[in-house]
Amino acid sequence: MSEFLALDPGELPIASAFFSSESWWVITTRRITSHFRGVISSLDPRFGVEAEFGNFKGIKRSGTQDAPATEIATVSSAKVDGQVRFEFEAGKASMAPIYGCMFWSRVTRYHHAAAG
Repeated sequence: MSEFLALDPGELPIASAFFSSESWWVITTRRITSHFRGVISSLDPRFGVEAEFGNFKGIKRSGTQDAPATEIATVSSAKVDGQVRFEFEAGKASMAPIYGCMFWSRVTRYHHAAAG
């Protein structure tokens, strides 16, 4: 992953996934970054995030043959414009991006300390 995203000094990964050079995401102690559908996007999560994970359980829908192996997440800043979209593995593995985003939605001491 380091060939696609260089971490700043002191920045640590919280969760990440790599599907291909065109589909990956990283949640760190300073940002949420992804490469999805040809677009590299990054979000400063210090003000909190709002995340939508769709069918993260990978439940088979009526009228479909198989349950989805992956789903698309949309993460946006609670106060600043911008959003990050990324593909993630549905089912049990979906807990990694969900809890990574939950960190940034709940840990308020980082929101204020880092923003000032």
